[in-house]
Amino acid sequence: MLAKQYSALVLVVFVALIGASASGARMSMARTSPEIVMPELTEPPRESPTPTVTPSRTPRTPTPTGTPPTRPTSTPTGTPVTRPTGTPTHTPISPPTSTATETVSPTQTTRPSFTPTETPTATPTPRPSDTPTITPSPTITLPPSPTPDVDLVIDALEVTQGIQDLDNGVHLIANKRTYVRGHVSANKGDHPYVMGRFTLLWNGASYGPYYADNPNEYITVKSNPDRAKVNDSFYFEIPPNMLGGETIHICLNLNEDHNVSECNYDNNWACVSV
Repeated sequence: MLAKQYSALVLVVFVALIGASASGARMSMARTSPEIVMPELTEPPRESPTPTVTPSRTPRTPTPTGTPPTRPTSTPTGTPVTRPTGTPTHTPISPPTSTATETVSPTQTTRPSFTPTETPTATPTPRPSDTPTITPSPTITLPPSPTPDVDLVIDALEVTQGIQDLDNGVHLIANKRTYVRGHVSANKGDHPYVMGRFTLLWNGASYGPYYADNPNEYITVKSNPDRAKVNDSFYFEIPPNMLGGETIHICLNLNEDHNVSECNYDNNWACVSV
């Protein structure tokens, strides 16, 4: 409908333009030439093709140049839906066969139980220390020592002030220097570095032990000593304050450190009273 109105409007504008042009031509011809009778214009039939107006820049005239918007028509464009016919279709159904189907019961599968696995703890292994290996030295087996057969003996204890016998028969004088001599001997051979120590019992008290007054405190015990030689016996000076009435007990311990191996140590101790 709008297209028809638009076509009629364009046709009217076109006719008006042609009429204006013809009127001007008539006026011009009236001035220069005799009157010419123009044929009467007739409206072209409506079936003629509608001229296409191309919008362009034109001088400002009352002629409309815009194209009115085209509104959508209400013509349905959907595809017709085919409706099902009401004619029933007979589909033959085959009768079920009597084939016996063996039903297999599902086998129950035992799910494996989850047993936690204990991860062993890594035990640190001590590294062996660089300990030097001590190689045992070969044991030297000594031959068995023979049974000692040496015997050191105290022969006598002599208390002297210058003159005395081995029985101490000479009386002593008070406040005079007094010595005790320990005469010793060996049953065999000579044995150096033998020690002798003296112990004094006086006025209910014990004094000592005292080392002998011999040089280096040791002597060589001989199998045949000489009484005339002082260092063939042990000797010790008795303190002067012990002389004068009270009895003195003097004892000698021979080879106390067992420097000489003996077969008998019971005869290495002796005492005398004066």
